[in-house]
Amino acid sequence: MGLFTQDLHSLQSLIDEQATVRGRFITTTNLRVDGTVEGDIEAGEAPQGPQSCVVIGSSGRVFGDIRAYRVVVAGRVDGHIYATEKVILEKGAHIKGDITYDALEVQQPISHQGMLISRGKGVEAVNL
Repeated sequence: MGLFTQDLHSLQSLIDEQATVRGRFITTTNLRVDGTVEGDIEAGEAPQGPQSCVVIGSSGRVFGDIRAYRVVVAGRVDGHIYATEKVILEKGAHIKGDITYDALEVQQPISHQGMLISRGKGVEAVNL
């Protein structure tokens, strides 16, 4: 079962295109951002469930850091991304900040200013 089949169909929180959230956003559920978040997003582990996924849709904007098990970006992130497992950068994504990941998938073209930092064995930080 792929990331999109498993996680995107089970999103429990949504910030829609008309919404703006200011401040730190903390959740233990999957989150999709199609609007704007001005602050950090922290998606922690649910007590009795799977790890959390944060999806930034193509209209989504985050001005802050993102911490989650998995992060998918199709929109804009001005901040650092810390993924315990995987980061997917979809076509058209714009990231201004460092990305820390265990696995990385990039669908060109994207725009990224910052470092790629692998949590995997034997790989050091890469400066783009």
